Amino acid sequence: MSFDSPPPEADAEAWVRRVHTVLRRVFRRAGRGSIRRVEEALEIFDGSFRQWRQRGQLQLDVLFRALRELGVDPARFWVEVFGGDFDPVELAKRPAAPPRDPVVRRAVARWHGPAPDDSTGMTDERWRRLDALRGEDPGLAVRRSKAVLERAEPRWIPRLLAAYGSARRAQARLDQALEALHYALLLAEGHDGRAVCADLLQRLGVAYGYTGDHTLGLLFAKEAAYEHRMAGDLRGEGRSWVDQGSRYASLDRFDDAVAANQAALRCLPEDEVRHRFSAYHCLASIHLRQGRLRQAAACLGRAEELAPRIGEDLVGGLQTVKATLAAVAGDHARAERAFAAATEVFRKVSPLDAALASVDLARSQVLCGRMDRALGTVKGMAAFLEPLKKNALASEAILQLVRVALAGQGLTLRLLNRARRALEKGRARP
Repeated sequence: MSFDSPPPEADAEAWVRRVHTVLRRVFRRAGRGSIRRVEEALEIFDGSFRQWRQRGQLQLDVLFRALRELGVDPARFWVEVFGGDFDPVELAKRPAAPPRDPVVRRAVARWHGPAPDDSTGMTDERWRRLDALRGEDPGLAVRRSKAVLERAEPRWIPRLLAAYGSARRAQARLDQALEALHYALLLAEGHDGRAVCADLLQRLGVAYGYTGDHTLGLLFAKEAAYEHRMAGDLRGEGRSWVDQGSRYASLDRFDDAVAANQAALRCLPEDEVRHRFSAYHCLASIHLRQGRLRQAAACLGRAEELAPRIGEDLVGGLQTVKATLAAVAGDHARAERAFAAATEVFRKVSPLDAALASVDLARSQVLCGRMDRALGTVKGMAAFLEPLKKNALASEAILQLVRVALAGQGLTLRLLNRARRALEKGRARP
């Protein structure tokens, strides 16, 4: 695609407008002329669909839930919108707008400019080390990616944008992450090999999962697995199966999630530690949610065996599962210790996850009758206000909790649960 042609968002916005128009028509038919009647019955409101126009993207989870509740076949819906077959991944691949992030904007300009002298000495191994840095220090990964993007040969730009976008995702800066990954894929298509494009599809699926759109994340993961398979990359296919398992679990499709993670463990070699850990971690979470505590503990044990060889971002998630397993078993003291450990791990790599772990820690302390400790934990959450100041939902939820704690009264499980829901929404809309 030439950047002298009309901007890609023109088509995306037109498609989203058509989806919105047909969806209103579907609502009106279901409500016998009244859109409001259907909105109130489904608790899905037209205002949320209008926001799609502003972003030029569809939130497929919400759309498919509405269609499912109304008994509308998605295939027939797409026919009504587009007059034929439609692949939502093809629409979602397109950047929603011209790049706003100056890092992405300069990278795109350099891609089309003359090749400079490469002073970075970039190699596959150096790129892998840079990319892996996001698991230990996302901020440093962002800074180094930005610096290398200014000097590297243009052929490295898609992969460096991938590292930059994934580091932004680790920081919960999801708009910047998606923009970088969209443009990385746009630049890579037709220039890089199939395996690079498959990796970018996989990264986009993970990022969309973090926005809460698990349906679109699943579609990207499936396409990535297919592309990895066609490239003969069994390792990459296994990683994509792990991502499919996570998306299935988030959609409460537990049997599919178990099958996907088991397929991942069959594909992934033993040295693929990070993703094998993620597969066992996901399986432990699924068994826990379904009340299979023995199986959850067994998968948790396999994940713990791998924990010393992975980044701290995943270790924090492991501590959270351990804590939840302890809480379900009624051992709130052990849950408190594990949530405290998770908070300390996440404090280094993800303020938002650290805030979520702190809320869970405070809940365990309340359940143990340690109200003074719970108040102290919540007061300590003030440390997350500065790093999350650009995340309005998260910072407001933290501020309300801190105010209650400083007043010394009114801290309840209901209040903590409400704050946790707000923080989860803040993850999806930074």
